[in-house]
Amino acid sequence: MKKRLMITGDVNMENVNFVAIDFETANRHEDVCQIGVVKVEKGIIVKEYSHYIQPPNNYFEENYIRAHGITPEITKDSLNFSEVWDLIKCDLEHQTIVAHSAISADERYLKKNFEKHGVISFGIQPFECTYRIYGYGLAAICNGFGMPYTNHHDALFDAQCCAKFYLNHLLGIKPDLSKMMSIKPKVRTPKQFADKKISSDLLQPDKSVSSDALFFNRKIVITGDFDFVGRDSLSEKLKSLGADIDTSISKYISYVAIGENPGPAKMSKVADLRASGQTIILLYESDLKLILEGDVENYRILDEKVNFKVKPKRLIDYKSIVKDSRKTLKNLTSNDFSLYAKEAYFTKLFSGNPLYLYQSIGNIGCSTNLWNDLSIVFEEQGSVVSLIIVGEMDLENMKNGINSNEIEYIQKRIDMPNSSVYNVAFLTVTDLIQYLESRFTSYSDVQSLSLIEKYNESIL
Repeated sequence: MKKRLMITGDVNMENVNFVAIDFETANRHEDVCQIGVVKVEKGIIVKEYSHYIQPPNNYFEENYIRAHGITPEITKDSLNFSEVWDLIKCDLEHQTIVAHSAISADERYLKKNFEKHGVISFGIQPFECTYRIYGYGLAAICNGFGMPYTNHHDALFDAQCCAKFYLNHLLGIKPDLSKMMSIKPKVRTPKQFADKKISSDLLQPDKSVSSDALFFNRKIVITGDFDFVGRDSLSEKLKSLGADIDTSISKYISYVAIGENPGPAKMSKVADLRASGQTIILLYESDLKLILEGDVENYRILDEKVNFKVKPKRLIDYKSIVKDSRKTLKNLTSNDFSLYAKEAYFTKLFSGNPLYLYQSIGNIGCSTNLWNDLSIVFEEQGSVVSLIIVGEMDLENMKNGINSNEIEYIQKRIDMPNSSVYNVAFLTVTDLIQYLESRFTSYSDVQSLSLIEKYNESIL
């Protein structure tokens, strides 16, 4: 029976179509052992299921079994990844896919298992990530929405939670922040919290470590819980790579290791420091696994001193955005700039329904932050946005000398020393549509062209 999710507001439910997924993994090699899938069409759950997956040689590691309870005995007769993919690909290809912690985990798991099993798949778009949207773990968000949190690390349960989170996000329904933050006292008694403190002997760097070590002379703060390793064990491993383990966030920190349910005060301070131009690399669980397996070069901070030059002031107003948009359009049409694998942010005031444009650029591999606040996009997760799409009404207001709070915020961020968004590109809706129509026509992409037509028809 189809399940209708809670719907409020003026969102056109015809456009609320996505698939929420979750993976569980068997070992440090990121071999998946379960997938949960929840498919939503027009705001209704039309399908939900999970499959156990037999990893290569049915190999599991104990830490992973303790996390999700899936054992070799459970998967001994299960299909392998490529066989399961043949069953489920019709639900995932050419769809908006949503996962929790997708940026650091689930999207990576999918692509890595494609490579391992020689699977060639078409139409897998960059994932949407509910962790990036909310900045909290599943337990906290469930608490914020008053949802039961009963079966974490079951792939179907986690996918169901993710589907509800994302739909609430689309509808503008926000969780109760006080309840989200109150989840920690409920699960951490004073003794439990004390047990998770890092031993004092680990807070001194190992001076015998070579200066070539990845973290030599670098301060690292650890926050949150990790399924694959305890805090002391992780601290010891990082210390062996030269790390100077610290317990508080400051301008001297180079890295932050982030697990499930990281401390909100720590994350807030990290966001402030990064917004002011401080270089702090965020290491998620999947990053830490790779580092401990020896993949270090991609995470090394160069020791060269950089003398930041004072950049000329970049004024964001009507004329500058129109000029910048024409430049971006020219770069797009000459292939000097591609939307593939980029992340775009949509401002709020459009003449038509921006969902159609969101789907259109998703068809060419561009992910978006259509519903997020800029503070989430730029601060809580760091700046990953390379393009800002400016709505027609936003542009008209700017022409009349009225800047929205979003534009004022972008200007403030650009004015910061060593701003990470100084070179962000702008594109007006008119120029975006011109580019998309030309591209879709050249590739005879009738389906994507129809989305542009629907946007034009939705203009009031």
